[in-house]
Amino acid sequence: SRDPVGRSALEGLEAETIIVGERDTAVREDRLLLRGSRLADVADLHFAGTHNYENALFAAAAAQRFGAELGNIKEALLGYESRPHRMRVAAEVAGVTYVDDSKATNPAAVVAALDSLDVPVVLILGGSEKYTDFSELLPALGTCSAVVCQGEAGPRIAAYLEDEGWQDLVHRATDLEKAVDRAGDLAGPGDVVLLSPGCASFDQFPGYAERGDAFIRFARQVAGHRGAVGR
Repeated sequence: SRDPVGRSALEGLEAETIIVGERDTAVREDRLLLRGSRLADVADLHFAGTHNYENALFAAAAAQRFGAELGNIKEALLGYESRPHRMRVAAEVAGVTYVDDSKATNPAAVVAALDSLDVPVVLILGGSEKYTDFSELLPALGTCSAVVCQGEAGPRIAAYLEDEGWQDLVHRATDLEKAVDRAGDLAGPGDVVLLSPGCASFDQFPGYAERGDAFIRFARQVAGHRGAVGR
């Protein structure tokens, strides 16, 4: 572990330890390696985020330690899906990965989502207007190539980001469907389109689950329009 707190906890520990993130059990060049063996490509997984990949490696390493065969571990990993609307891969379109994080209904959750991604992100923000303070989001925007602000809160969020100096990133859309379409235009191969709205959904949907389902549907519509196969 690269975490100094975690390392200090290992000192004097008599139990066998499993370390992820160094040497031959780590995420390297968009691949998950387990003791030097290629476990999976990030592109083949149904979940996103560095922390989730490392959690998967911990589970895989523990399973191997207790006798599971590498092939069975691979099969389980490739079949695993994260809980709905929590950093779940919704579709892949022309090299762009669409990630559903509709459960992120506050800025802190958006920051956590952005911190877990190490590729350029087109972020979709906005929803019900509750006049939430988005200042804690600003330091995390460095990974974003664009921010599409949509929904009832979209105009205020867009204006705030522009006032804070992020005007080159900001784009506007009236609703989620138009935001997904706009994000698809802005993203390039290798990018992530991330729905992590930082707001509740009630301006357009009964709840975050329905919003996430709509995002998946809109992302797959983009796939159909562009002749690409979505998940």
